[in-house]
Amino acid sequence: MNQKAELARIQQQVAEWLIRFSEPEEDEVANAARAAEWQRWCEQDARHERIYHQMQQLWSSAAMTPATTQRKARPQRFLSLALVLGLVGMLASQLPYRYWLSDQRTAISEIRRLTLDYDSVLTLNTDSAVNLHFDTRQRTVELVQGEAYAQVAKDPAGRQFVIRSLQASAQALGTRYSVREVGEETMVHVEESRVRVTAQGDPAVSVDLNAGQQVSLTQYALLDDVQDGVAEAGWLHNQLVFENAPLNEVLDELRRYHRGVIYLDPRDRRMLYKLRFTGVLPLDDTGRALSLLSYSLPLSYRQPIDAVVLIGSKK
Repeated sequence: MNQKAELARIQQQVAEWLIRFSEPEEDEVANAARAAEWQRWCEQDARHERIYHQMQQLWSSAAMTPATTQRKARPQRFLSLALVLGLVGMLASQLPYRYWLSDQRTAISEIRRLTLDYDSVLTLNTDSAVNLHFDTRQRTVELVQGEAYAQVAKDPAGRQFVIRSLQASAQALGTRYSVREVGEETMVHVEESRVRVTAQGDPAVSVDLNAGQQVSLTQYALLDDVQDGVAEAGWLHNQLVFENAPLNEVLDELRRYHRGVIYLDPRDRRMLYKLRFTGVLPLDDTGRALSLLSYSLPLSYRQPIDAVVLIGSKK
């Protein structure tokens, strides 16, 4: 799971806790049980309590402190919470210093095409960053975060073209290919010719990929077998292509291109996670993508502000 998706998952859980704490329990025993459950949840991950208190402070600043909020209709409380989560999401999306210090980078929803020497082309996907190490001996692209797609032209000096992430290096053997870093994993997909993929922590872990093949790996090992018949990267044409994909996977991809937060109504999450989607969505228009989803699946969505999307079941 990538960092943005992981943060969205924690925010979703915090949303549920804020809603639960906004409703008084029937007696002290139930209150104590709820508090003990919350404490166990905080102990599961150091980020849980920190993000909870950040969001609670924002909710308090909006005059909706859970401890003092009187019972309201659930949709009204949910909408107020969503507005606060939108602010939290925008604060949490501040990017690390390695991103800001990189040679080339893209913002969320931006796709940029870079022309390199001898007509090689590098295309950066949303929220991505690279450092370029080009000299008389090498053509190396350091993938700081996100995803890069390379169209490699032949080099008269015979320099190798390599994209390196923290987990792997992908050496072009005259080709078009993409490298994507997702958390502690790197995924390499080849569209033309061949690419040699090697784990950074163990050079013995290496595999040659042909056109239409894809592999995922960590710093030390391949995560699965080489996949065949993988389609061209749709994002190069401003599209997201899905085939029988779980809804949470679809939303994770949309979040990569959305400036703000997309999250599910806690009351409907279990049902929504059962949904699957096959189709093509535009990556540069979240509203249109969600409209297409709501036409194909039994879900509804609201955007109280541009940065915040609330998804629930279709009533």
